[in-house]
Amino acid sequence: MVHEFNHFDNGNKGYLSPHDFALSLLSFARVKDIESYYKRAEDLKSVEAKISLEQYIRFSEMLKHIDDIDEAISLFVSAEGEISKVDLRRAARAVAGIRLSKAQIHALFHVFDADGSGTLDRKEFIDVLRQRFDRGLNRPRDIGVGRFFECLKNCGSKLFEE
Repeated sequence: MVHEFNHFDNGNKGYLSPHDFALSLLSFARVKDIESYYKRAEDLKSVEAKISLEQYIRFSEMLKHIDDIDEAISLFVSAEGEISKVDLRRAARAVAGIRLSKAQIHALFHVFDADGSGTLDRKEFIDVLRQRFDRGLNRPRDIGVGRFFECLKNCGSKLFEE
């Protein structure tokens, strides 16, 4: 976590700006959404707030409980599945014992609130956080070797059938 924090700590200030924090979140967003998220993250350059290493680590700790947080939020959000700042803050605190800072909440909502409604689409938002927690390792990695051997097996079995 420290190395990751230091990577996004431009200028080695000892803290992340909301913009820096937002960029750290985009590392694992879906490629098709990156451009719109990045544009909104750029809006945060002028926001004067600080996110400490401790706060960054707490946020990462919260991600370990993302499935439980998702479950808790789903029990209390509207039928449309929209998450409010209060919903997220409450769920993180109740489920994971993590108190997110106002700067973290502001950055999260500014980047992921596509329509400017002040709420987040639960499924999309939770999926991005889940990807960040999994570090992208939840998808199977196939560089073609498995498909090659499968093809050999299929071709071989067809030859022996004839």
